[in-house]
Amino acid sequence: MRHAHRKPWFLFLLMVASDLCFIQTVRNRAHSSIALKSIGDSQDGRPALRPPFRFHTLASEAAIKEGLEVEQYLSNVLQRQDDFMKTNEVVDRGDFLESLRQAMRSTQFSLVLGGKNLGKTLMRKRTVCELENEPNANLTFMDVNMREQPSKELFKAILGRVASKRSDWAGILQKVASSIASLASAVAIGTNPEVVAPAAATPISAAVKVLVDSLTSNEREQTLLELIDTFHTEGNDTCILVDEANIALPAGEDPENIRNARQALQYFVMLTKEAKKTGVVLITSDFGYPFRLQNCGMNLQDIQRIINVNEVPKADMLQLMVDRWGMSEDLGKEFFSYFGGNIDICSAAVKELASKRSALDPLCIVDCPGLPACAADPDAKKHLQNMLEQGWSPVFDVELDAAAKFIAERNVGGIVAKRAKYFDQPENMWNGKHKYALVPSGTLMRWKIGEELARMESMGSIGKVASQPPPAVWVCQLGSPDGKDFEIVGNAFQVKGVLTNVDDLKEAIKQKKPNTVSCDADELDIYSRQDGRWVKEGKMSASLRDTDEADCYGFMLPAGAAGAA
Repeated sequence: MRHAHRKPWFLFLLMVASDLCFIQTVRNRAHSSIALKSIGDSQDGRPALRPPFRFHTLASEAAIKEGLEVEQYLSNVLQRQDDFMKTNEVVDRGDFLESLRQAMRSTQFSLVLGGKNLGKTLMRKRTVCELENEPNANLTFMDVNMREQPSKELFKAILGRVASKRSDWAGILQKVASSIASLASAVAIGTNPEVVAPAAATPISAAVKVLVDSLTSNEREQTLLELIDTFHTEGNDTCILVDEANIALPAGEDPENIRNARQALQYFVMLTKEAKKTGVVLITSDFGYPFRLQNCGMNLQDIQRIINVNEVPKADMLQLMVDRWGMSEDLGKEFFSYFGGNIDICSAAVKELASKRSALDPLCIVDCPGLPACAADPDAKKHLQNMLEQGWSPVFDVELDAAAKFIAERNVGGIVAKRAKYFDQPENMWNGKHKYALVPSGTLMRWKIGEELARMESMGSIGKVASQPPPAVWVCQLGSPDGKDFEIVGNAFQVKGVLTNVDDLKEAIKQKKPNTVSCDADELDIYSRQDGRWVKEGKMSASLRDTDEADCYGFMLPAGAAGAA
């Protein structure tokens, strides 16, 4: 699986959020507590950016010390790593979970941002379970994971989750909704309270489902508001918690989606910032999501609390790799020097080392198709050189610095505000009059920047872009009902923007067609027509060609996704 960098908008958000908390997690011992570190140490010298790399040599030395062949040694490391990953253990519970608890107990509008496989959903489930089952618990959760919901309409999913958790809640919901919808009667359902059920574990009463489905959007909002008031009357606080919120509020270019998202966001602001009736926590893996919300009219100042999952510091990452995965200390240090505290990248690199051995190239573990364009831009190149040399680059005017924004949009770095809470920041980052700074999106990205600058220097192409991307690209949706032949679904359409490669095209399609594309952008498959056949694009960094309505790109949804043919 390709590990793709997502847009690091969470760093840009630091300048607009009023209460920000950068927290760091890693699957590890449940009672450990660690601080945040976003970029690996390099004070003792940078890692090599070209072969030969030392990973296989260090693994061989460790194998000899244990009396093993290197293949068996790496197999043992892989097995212990896999065993560890299956445990879903979490480190830094004291920091991250406490911040999450505070957000859930507040009446603020909060946002949790983080990439895939960083434990957000696991920690959300654990925290909800702990708070619901603590003595004298008085916090009622309306928690939904939009990936698990049959309906992608947000308020329908929330009300459905309420009905599925407890039968007495379903009874309250039916009564409130029936009153609001002015229904003459409703089918009675059981009123015996049950224990809290996990998401989607208890089937929703058919009568309640039909009732919720029959409500208009405004009626669902009013029903939710009266449910909150009812719970408050009974002495319970409430929290609306939406995991994978980007599925529920796509806020793409479609006018209806923008209108629905604007209405839902205004409703949440009313519940939190204005009326202080409940807490709202949105969780997403899409770092560009907040700015898509901004594009549909949301004031980002209304997001009062941001919690971000970031890299693990050196001591804790080494402890994980040495004590839990069984690496030698030297091999663990080599991994950290390239990959920092990104547990998923380190995990992928172990697998690559076991299969490729001495041919492993650490700088190829992840893709960043937008990096060459940044390195080719003269202004962006200056920022990249600073980020490589010192781990940061000053930004004096965040609104006017187009190069800094370009770097953030290309997933290469992010913008940090001086007033934000940002632990273990690069040395001397705030020496000067600047109030913002660019930092690499991760440790490995810092070294990929160095590799790319060196490559362009050797080609004599710094500051020159080989070709300009097309201003617009024509696309159509493809289906394959029989699993063999392709057919076009609907009409071709245009996507516009700075589209330099296939990866950019995927992101643009998702934003253009959020109702159609509910999956992550990187799950789409892109096809080109060659000699009358649809051929899948294999490289995400492949440049885009000129298109028209008849000769367009095609995209296919992953199997099982809504709308997949």
